[in-house]
Amino acid sequence: MFGRLLFRVKVSGESCWPDLVSGKTYFASRLRKPCVGDYVVFPFASIFGSPTSEYAVKKIKRIEDDTLHVAGTVSWATSHVVRRSAVLGTLLARNGARERPTHA
Repeated sequence: MFGRLLFRVKVSGESCWPDLVSGKTYFASRLRKPCVGDYVVFPFASIFGSPTSEYAVKKIKRIEDDTLHVAGTVSWATSHVVRRSAVLGTLLARNGARERPTHA
């Protein structure tokens, strides 16, 4: 799945609410360069060091050289440091989240 240039990611969890909704599916791409404010997909093993088949989706808070500082959007979400090389893809909607309608 992650070898493709475009792939689907189903979010499970509330750490990035309200931007990302648990149970919804989003598209991600390996072609989009991650920027601050984007959501990236990476393996849990890259933050916890143990082999796992699970993946995380977190928002980029800061970029330093080859390191991404990521976290969820809720107050209780933990932050992590991820190497850019561990990122499998970047969510495609604006800032990684779905577009919200604006009100006049």
